[in-house]
Amino acid sequence: MKLMTRQGEREASPKTMHPSLLAWLELFISKRFSQRLLELDFELPPLSELLSGLLLLAEGKRHKVLVPFVGSPLEAALVRNGQHVLFSLYHTEASPEAWIIDRPVPLTKAIEVTLDAIQAKEPSLWVELHERARKTKILKTSKAAQTIYRKGGEIEAPREEVGFGFEAKFNLSDEPSGTDLSHSDVHAMLFRGSLWAWIRKKHLLLLQDFPILLAIQRMVSAIASLIVACQEHRGLHIRLCLGPFCFGLRSHHPKAEVTLILGEKNGGLLTFPSLDPFVVSKAVLGVASELLSTLLECDRAQKRNLRILALFEEVGRMQRFLRSWKSPPCFTSAAPERFRVEEEAKAPLTQPTYRLGKKGLEFVPRWSIAIDGIDAYQLFLWRDHLIVGNAHRILALDRNQGHCLWETEGEAQSSLLTDRGLVLISASGACEIRAVDSGEVIQLFTIAASKERKREAILASGTSLPPTLLVVESDEDLVAIDLRTGVPRFRYSTRLPGKLQIRRGGRLVFAVNGDAFIDAIDVISGETVWRFATEGGVHARPARHQDRLWVVAETSNRREAILYALNAWSGEYLHTESLNGKLVGEPQVVDGHILITLEQRGQRILECRSAHQGTLLWSGPDPGIAKGGGMLGVDGLLIVNGVNGYLTALSMQSGKQCYRRALNESPEDAVPRRLAPLLRGGALFVPSSRVHVLRASDGQALGAPVPCDLVPDGLIVDERGWMYIAEESGHLMALNPRPTFEVIRGGTS
Repeated sequence: MKLMTRQGEREASPKTMHPSLLAWLELFISKRFSQRLLELDFELPPLSELLSGLLLLAEGKRHKVLVPFVGSPLEAALVRNGQHVLFSLYHTEASPEAWIIDRPVPLTKAIEVTLDAIQAKEPSLWVELHERARKTKILKTSKAAQTIYRKGGEIEAPREEVGFGFEAKFNLSDEPSGTDLSHSDVHAMLFRGSLWAWIRKKHLLLLQDFPILLAIQRMVSAIASLIVACQEHRGLHIRLCLGPFCFGLRSHHPKAEVTLILGEKNGGLLTFPSLDPFVVSKAVLGVASELLSTLLECDRAQKRNLRILALFEEVGRMQRFLRSWKSPPCFTSAAPERFRVEEEAKAPLTQPTYRLGKKGLEFVPRWSIAIDGIDAYQLFLWRDHLIVGNAHRILALDRNQGHCLWETEGEAQSSLLTDRGLVLISASGACEIRAVDSGEVIQLFTIAASKERKREAILASGTSLPPTLLVVESDEDLVAIDLRTGVPRFRYSTRLPGKLQIRRGGRLVFAVNGDAFIDAIDVISGETVWRFATEGGVHARPARHQDRLWVVAETSNRREAILYALNAWSGEYLHTESLNGKLVGEPQVVDGHILITLEQRGQRILECRSAHQGTLLWSGPDPGIAKGGGMLGVDGLLIVNGVNGYLTALSMQSGKQCYRRALNESPEDAVPRRLAPLLRGGALFVPSSRVHVLRASDGQALGAPVPCDLVPDGLIVDERGWMYIAEESGHLMALNPRPTFEVIRGGTS
């Protein structure tokens, strides 16, 4: 039995206590420390709950009982061991600390003393509990807990300059582990053992006959602080203690070197300077992972211990970070010209020629249809087929008459129209390619299931590039599917958990996931052809303009950002530009300009920079891009359709507002799912609460309002000037321009 008192507890005047309660305190806590606890105003556990646990142990119905305190984060554990009960008392905070571990108390004496204490403190419950205790038959054949000894970690001196090893004693029970209950059990972490360290081939015994997992948990917490300091590029000075044990780290810059502090806090501290922080972190996390794995292997019941699982998950997360800490160095491509692939030329969309009558451009309804729950992101036009998808099926409609050409059942989490066919990806991972003209399945393949978010899919094809479908399987995985065979070409996984985001350019895919690295991946082979490291985290997709790749990284304080210019094909660093604010959204390239939305002192600012040099051209209030507004570049104008119902046009050269037009009739009008304006035949089609047809140069209406009350969640304008408006509530309408007639001079009747 050991008692570990917490430092810094307040002193209080001695308290008086009933003799029965004092007898209970002396039996369970020991006479030596009972007066000390009285001075600290020690709270007794709920005695009725404690007695119920003792009776369950006596009858052999339970092997271990946990009794939480009411007014403080304390817990008592009672474990049957022959004719004794092993009593433990500990704090249940995030980093637990034990006061008493496995103090043997005679079972019959424990029941008797607890009954007397209840009579003094809770007399109303004493009669009932006394009767129950009198009828309880103490099981005489209770077995003692099975003891297993295990060693792990570095038994001999390791090759590295730092290493840790342990020898642990696990007390196992005969209770079955097959239960549906998962709960927090700190007592399972109090097993005793020895812990030693190897520092530059020197062996140091740190702890003996001590709850070593609690000490290792302190060490893991210190490593977590070291990792955070490394990410924020700042110094560190931390010292964590548990009983006589102390573990500390000190460094002016964690990625350079670190000083390790070990030993007893009352004078036996040893200092080891100039250590590799990666080696120290790897050694601590390695011994923690092995000790937890050994515990779970020996005692399968701990697989449902929330404390053990949470610590195991934290250690695993930090170990994954270490893999990126010592990741391969940044490098550039030796043959950048290989990856500058020309895109397949798409057939130009024939622009309609609008003839304006006396009333301007007018549209008339052609047909309408009701389809439940239309997905605005699954609306495509292919020749005479209009593809429409919802949560349960995909339909192909004749764009002239609106009748159904083919239909297929099934949920598509994501869909993509390619020259190979319509690609449908479900949440279960089933992927199919269907012929657009008939709806028949051409190919069928499977990727990993994911219900976390909408799949991101990109088609990569070109004159020298096989048609490849790039699908973000999960937040950490990217898979490339050869559309000719349906077979995966490669799979790319990130080094750390995060949100994987990709941007395609030529033969490369640029991948970021929130860490400091940008990887350029060859679409054909899956090889990482270059890697670049920024000074902060990259959370937004990069933007590409010709041979320039523009990457925005957050600084350590996350209040400012840095714009990096890289050669897109080689990964060569070109220059950086400081951004005075926090990035909101993603950088966009529009008509040779980079548009970056920043947050400065609570305000949203739009910066326009040259896509060739990165120099700042102008900045001003954000017209609505950061909140999800759609934008389009037309004849030197940046046209932004905001969620607030306003259409704003800015000069791309100066940032001057050329015009601003209110589109909604009232602030309560619905906002469509997709806000990007469309330019067809010199007319600007703008989705708002309804579709507006405007002149791009000055924002003036080109005719009467479009006669359609549907909210244009999805909007398509074909080469004839026909409009297809889809509302996600379940309605689809087609409209065509009204024919106009002209008098031809010189004709005959």
